[in-house]
Amino acid sequence: MIAPVREWPGSPFERADRFVVLQLEEFALIVTQAEVVALEPVLDVQVNTGLTKETTPASLENASGYLSLASGDCPVFALNTELQCLAYLPEPHRICAVMRNRQQTYALSCVAVELLSRSDIAFHSTPRSMLNTRSPIVQLMVHAGKLLLGTTAAAMYSHLVVHNEGDVISFEQRLKRMKS
Repeated sequence: MIAPVREWPGSPFERADRFVVLQLEEFALIVTQAEVVALEPVLDVQVNTGLTKETTPASLENASGYLSLASGDCPVFALNTELQCLAYLPEPHRICAVMRNRQQTYALSCVAVELLSRSDIAFHSTPRSMLNTRSPIVQLMVHAGKLLLGTTAAAMYSHLVVHNEGDVISFEQRLKRMKS
């Protein structure tokens, strides 16, 4: 039996020595330091005014806005407590963490950013109930009594740019998938 990728030893979290905590309003995400390219102020975010469904690139469809970087437009995503994309940047968000991703550079807006070393963090195995292939959460960690949700730039990007219409299937289609 082949183990899921999330359970293989040698994950990015096991190899990293430095981590970046992205504090959102009610929870915090944590990524390896190597996955954060830059930090930009939210004031530099351009809101998606004037974009229509036809002219919006797929990567910007769920974005709250974009940053103009030397490499091109970088979509900025703001998340709610259920990790769903918001159409706006919440008032307390002050920083955009620009994430390194093979498919496209993107940014997550957050309230604060904190740098931690491996010795500051307690790693915990992810409960089976949370091991969902559709979830961007791949690791649980604790720092100063606070739960941190570990993710990778690639896992989060896949979660952010998914098209909700494609997720709705009929009961018959679901039964066919379950049988195969």
